Amino acid sequence: VRILARRVELAARNAGQKGDGESVGLLREVQALLREAEPWVGQHLAVESMLISLLPGREQVVAKTGFYRALDAGLPQRAIPFLMAWLEGAVLKARDGHFDELHDLEAWIDHLIRVGSHGMPIVTAYSWLAKGAVLAYRQKLLDAASALHQARVWAADYRMFSPWYSATQLLCEVLLARGDLKETEVLLHEMDAHVTSHNLSSEHEVHWALWLMHRGKTAEAWKRLQKASQGSALAKALQGKPVDQDDAWLAISLRVLGVHPYPRIVSLHDQALYAENGYRHALSDQEMLYILALLQGPATAEELAERVYEDADKVQAVHTTMFRLRQKGVPGLLTRGRKYVLEGYRLDVVLRIEAARSLPYLLEDLGLDTVLCKDHPLYEHFRETLRAMAKALALEWVRRGVLLPNAHLIDPEDPHYLEALGRPEVAHPLEEGSRWH
Repeated sequence: VRILARRVELAARNAGQKGDGESVGLLREVQALLREAEPWVGQHLAVESMLISLLPGREQVVAKTGFYRALDAGLPQRAIPFLMAWLEGAVLKARDGHFDELHDLEAWIDHLIRVGSHGMPIVTAYSWLAKGAVLAYRQKLLDAASALHQARVWAADYRMFSPWYSATQLLCEVLLARGDLKETEVLLHEMDAHVTSHNLSSEHEVHWALWLMHRGKTAEAWKRLQKASQGSALAKALQGKPVDQDDAWLAISLRVLGVHPYPRIVSLHDQALYAENGYRHALSDQEMLYILALLQGPATAEELAERVYEDADKVQAVHTTMFRLRQKGVPGLLTRGRKYVLEGYRLDVVLRIEAARSLPYLLEDLGLDTVLCKDHPLYEHFRETLRAMAKALALEWVRRGVLLPNAHLIDPEDPHYLEALGRPEVAHPLEEGSRWH
């Protein structure tokens, strides 16, 4: 009883911890309690499952060992935390191209589903959730939807909110990837009702944003994404902001939705650079011009001066500005021989265009001209580059049988583009110099 009480105390502290220093102290206390709980198998497994949540990278050896020990002890309910930790590690390995762990895990999940069917609903609910996550990552979306439906049913029947909520959120992503907007809306309203009635914190704002994007309501969707990004890694990734690369559930969501996060972002909206750790490097107007010039490719000081000032003689100004940027600690700003290089950065507007490959209606009000409104040749260059990307994307969706709303507004003065969109009636007046609206 004393060990149980101590477990509850440490779990409460773990839920409310605020810093790495506190986490280190808590880890030591949990390790001490683990040694003390060794004579009691159930308590020892429970403390060990708490320990694994504190270890960096969800240690795979500890997860698998704890999982097997729980099954050997006839305590499958104690195996669940180890199963979920094993799942996270297996997904991250699969993301790096190693799928063996994921296949091994799936076989054990099927075994646990059979075990749980003999009167252990918590085991069954979490096992179906894990099964759905594995299938979703493997992009077997129809089977994933079926497994996640099972997880929701078992969790709802026995009033287990946590697995129900997790399964519902992932199911929303699977359904959106399959284009099923009607059922997604039903699930979103279910989550709204449950969160409101139980006065819980809502974590599915990002899923409303995804649904709105697919409905073509991009302005409202973007507002919801910005609001959700305070607590949602998926919302950050959809906006092109830096995210934790070791978040396995985020990796599943991004794979299902077909979105790829980039760790370094040049944000025109915020006039800043974002690095992998989320650190924001604010940029002056002049520094922003240099960064945009470098995004065009490596350049010597003379070439940068020509791009930024249209004057190759302003070499000293280039060196001074680059020195100031380096003083800010901007990672990826390097020299290679005589050339300056900006490694690994992407433009936020480009990311929004790329996101439209899976979320096509995001393109509707991209607003290229409002984002890049400054009067400088570099900005005009990027306007044309982004417009070309957006046009190529719109035509790609036309080939798939989807006409993006307002796709003609990307370039209403290009008759060949409009004809390719299926608007041949406007080609002739455009060729005569009349703008089509």
